[in-house]
Amino acid sequence: MNIYKMHALENDFVIILNNELQERYIRQICDRRSGIGCDQLLICDTESYNVQIYNRDGSKAGMCLNGLRCLGYLFYFEEVKNEITFNVYGKTVRTKCMGDKTVQLLVDIPKIMTNEYDLSSINLPGLIKKEVVDVGNLHLVLLFDQDISKDALRYSELIKNSGIFNDGVNISFSHVLDSYFIKTYVDERGAGFTKACGSAAASIFFVAYTNRMVFNNATVIQEGGDLNMALCNKNTLLSQIGETNLVFKGDLLI
Repeated sequence: MNIYKMHALENDFVIILNNELQERYIRQICDRRSGIGCDQLLICDTESYNVQIYNRDGSKAGMCLNGLRCLGYLFYFEEVKNEITFNVYGKTVRTKCMGDKTVQLLVDIPKIMTNEYDLSSINLPGLIKKEVVDVGNLHLVLLFDQDISKDALRYSELIKNSGIFNDGVNISFSHVLDSYFIKTYVDERGAGFTKACGSAAASIFFVAYTNRMVFNNATVIQEGGDLNMALCNKNTLLSQIGETNLVFKGDLLI
């Protein structure tokens, strides 16, 4: 079984083509001590371009934009296909290689789902905006008037234990630096705090832009690197541009 280890801004992935795996094998592969190690594992059918996404704990993930950008680069690297349209649980995601290792991704704009959740108990120092966003997976976007990175882990545990999100949620702790830059830290459901998260970046930008905190074409800064975000196609699509990397290709014996 061919496997690929890739990362986008140190958000790392194992990618497998044309195979199905049992959950116990997914957890083993994703384990950083007994397996290869990754934040998420993606399985892609090379004929239909249907993609399945799994967190490192074996649970399914509804979306992974950094992982899909890596897939886009992989197909370019292996087959010289510059543009790919992927199907992720019925949602269309398009990728385009822009030269070197930079990949643009286009996806439908996120949906605001805040009215479906009671967020009244989330009252944190410096919090200026809280929204629940669906970009294929669910995100709680928290915007602060200052950097709260030192408290992010503690705040995240409080929210996860609050009972608001019974099926879990990705949590972003963000600070708008100015009209062009947002700094963020993300606790991903099923993976924990990661160096970067593409779907979180999309959700954060969308909330900040629609609340007139940043301009269109802004940058989301994460520990692993930066993602350029913008709305396009008359504000019906969200564009994300960033770097991807192929770490190695190998054979997996199971």
